[in-house]
Amino acid sequence: MELKVPQTLRFEHLELREQLYALTKEDNDLGAAARAVMELFYMHAIKEEERVLPALQVLPQLAEGQIADSMKSLEDIAADLKGGLYEELFEDHRTLVTALREISKAALVLGRKGEVKFVDRFILHAQMEEEILYPAAKVAAEYFLLLMQCKEREG
Repeated sequence: MELKVPQTLRFEHLELREQLYALTKEDNDLGAAARAVMELFYMHAIKEEERVLPALQVLPQLAEGQIADSMKSLEDIAADLKGGLYEELFEDHRTLVTALREISKAALVLGRKGEVKFVDRFILHAQMEEEILYPAAKVAAEYFLLLMQCKEREG
């Protein structure tokens, strides 16, 4: 079994992408700002979805102390996070938030409160990742390594 991003997170990322994509179609400052964010978010989301968030899929099993061969990719996730990916994701967020604020500025000029709320929600999503999801993925990957070490010592 290949680890995948939990469905709830995949859906949330898809929703953000769809709303952002709709804004990129506009031929004004709002559209230009949205296109800049889309470029940044696309690359960032690939990093998250391929190299971090799949660790969260197995949290329920890890919470019960269960490990399986299908979780082996957690070793790569742990190595990536220790190797600088963790810090890189936070830096990506700083860049994204700066770019997102440009959408807000353009939306305010146009009197588009809905887009300002979208940006606020997007920023809260990034904050949730920083405060909860990234640390949880890191803990899951590290805990898997510890469980594997214990299993090797026993067997």
